[in-house]
Amino acid sequence: MSVQALLRGQKCVKIHTAITFAIGRTLAYESIIQVISCLQRSKTIIFPNDLNKLQEISNAFESIAGFPNVYGAIDGCIVMIHRFHNSDGWYCTKGFPALNVMAMVDNNKRFTSYSIRPGSQNDRMMYKNSQLYKNLQLSKDGYILADAGYTLSSKMLTPYPIHAFTRDDEEKFILTHSRTRIVVEQAFGL
Repeated sequence: MSVQALLRGQKCVKIHTAITFAIGRTLAYESIIQVISCLQRSKTIIFPNDLNKLQEISNAFESIAGFPNVYGAIDGCIVMIHRFHNSDGWYCTKGFPALNVMAMVDNNKRFTSYSIRPGSQNDRMMYKNSQLYKNLQLSKDGYILADAGYTLSSKMLTPYPIHAFTRDDEEKFILTHSRTRIVVEQAFGL
C-alpha cells in the first residue's frame, strides 16, 4: 500500500490507496506515514548474521504456533511502474511494466532482507538471485517460510498443496505454517 502511494504521489494517496485496499482514507494515510517514518530511520535492512540474534528470532517465531528454527517469512509483490523506453523485461505476467519486490521479515514484521528485480522474474528466480539465498546457504540451521510460489528446499519451507486427500498431519502443518508466516503478509500490508 505504501509503495503504491509513494509511486503515485501525494494527490492520489488518500483516495486511490484507500479504494485499492478497501480501507478508510484515514487508516490508509496513517499506515503510509508509519512506513515513511520507518524508511527515514537511519537503520538499514540487513540480514541478521549474529547467531544470538537468529536464535532470538527463531524462539519468537516458535512462540507464535510452535514452528521451530524459523529465521524469517518471505513474500513478494508486484509494483506497477510507468512504461519507459526498452521496458520489455519489466512486464509482469499481468501484462504491465512492474518491479518484482521480494522481502523477508522477522517475527516483529521488520524487514531483514529484500530484493528488487524486473517484473518478469518469478518468485523462484527472485529468491535464487538474491543475497538472502546466498546468506542462507552459509547458515547451518534454520529456514524461512514461504508460500507455494517458491520452491521447497532445505532452507525454505512451503505449504503442502491442498487437495481432497490432504492427510491430518499435512493439514496441521499447513495451518501451523500459515499462522507463523502471516507476519510477512501483515508487514506488506502496512
